[in-house]
Amino acid sequence: MKAVKSNPFTPLRYRSVRLLWGAAVISDIGTWVQLIVVGSLVAAHTGSAVQTGLVALATFMPQGISSPVGGLLADRFDRRKVFARALMLQAFFTAVLAVVLAVGVRAPGVLTVIILLGSAAGSLGAPSYSAMQPDLVPPDELMAMVSLGVYSWNGGRIIGPMLGTVLSLTIGAAGTVAFNAFSFVVMAVAVVVAVMRGIATGTVACDVIALGGHFTGAHDGGDRFAGEGAATVVGLTDEDGL
Repeated sequence: MKAVKSNPFTPLRYRSVRLLWGAAVISDIGTWVQLIVVGSLVAAHTGSAVQTGLVALATFMPQGISSPVGGLLADRFDRRKVFARALMLQAFFTAVLAVVLAVGVRAPGVLTVIILLGSAAGSLGAPSYSAMQPDLVPPDELMAMVSLGVYSWNGGRIIGPMLGTVLSLTIGAAGTVAFNAFSFVVMAVAVVVAVMRGIATGTVACDVIALGGHFTGAHDGGDRFAGEGAATVVGLTDEDGL
């Protein structure tokens, strides 16, 4: 059994991981950019700390509500498609938010509802993204892959507010939110390109031992294995190159 890799940047030696993680960094920055910009607008328009807090609540609350549903979707359908479609749906609602801001709407209730719908859409795809990570790296690098996600999110928390301030002053609130919508599209494209090239096309090879049942084959291009009982991945190589 291989020792778990302690260097969190080890998975970046795979092109698919670099592509996907780079897109995730952009998307996480965009999320925090939007939170700061819209929150500032609501605070300036209403002067209410409660209304401003509802914007943040609408951003993060769906994670606890939609994620269980997303987990069911990840178990029943192609995880790559679920995640990509959830991102595109999130991009749609974020684009709607940008248009609403562009026409001058500042009503906190309207903005909060749109943000809530977009966040709920994104949360539906989060479990699929988590479930895809073991398909991208060997088992001994999985913890490092998870750590990359933490770096991405915390990096967004640091860079997002600063970038949001600059973008808000230069291209306005609507343009700044449009940047966030674009970041979700970038992430969706990265999911399709990285996973299709590294997994669905068969360039990532996996040796699977079926435990407590029999192996019944691969689902939809090999992105997920089906079987009665648990399956453990014991070998993984990226033939797509380093």
